[in-house]
Amino acid sequence: SFLLLICSLQAMSKTPATTHVTSTNIGVHTEKLEDAKRSRPILVEIWYPTDRSGPLDQPEDPGWLHPKEIRDVPIAVGKYPLIMMSHGHGGDRRDRTWLVEYLVKNGYIVASVEHYGNSWRSYNPLLSLRFWERARDVTFAISALLDGSFLKDRVDASRIGFVGYSMGGMTGLAAAARGEGQ
Repeated sequence: SFLLLICSLQAMSKTPATTHVTSTNIGVHTEKLEDAKRSRPILVEIWYPTDRSGPLDQPEDPGWLHPKEIRDVPIAVGKYPLIMMSHGHGGDRRDRTWLVEYLVKNGYIVASVEHYGNSWRSYNPLLSLRFWERARDVTFAISALLDGSFLKDRVDASRIGFVGYSMGGMTGLAAAARGEGQ
């Protein structure tokens, strides 16, 4: 089950939205970031509302349900709250995308970080012990997404939340305890 959701969705929804979502389509984009200070690659999968249509990008995955997503189409006009997502130990950025569909259709952008050394794609037992790096991954990704990605000027920076599963929940607790992202 989900361990942590900082900035509850209800609290975020009480703040008037800067954009009314009329789109039912979900865009998806992969950001390949590099934290040069830590020599650490950071992959981020981003889902967002879009007014565009196109061929669906449906990865084959018998273990998870994925939303009907369209790759690399423009974001619908407006600013949106952002939900950062962190996977559990040994997972990856596309785990639990069933939650993404609900969030995007309710006006959120969702950015899911893949933690290098602690995902099934890049698992390294020594790196996975450095769990504090996960909180740094999330805060690095937030800064990069707000400053330089295609999300620049599309995120309402006063409305950033977090959801994590298992060790992903611990990632959120670590980030909050350290004051990361402030």
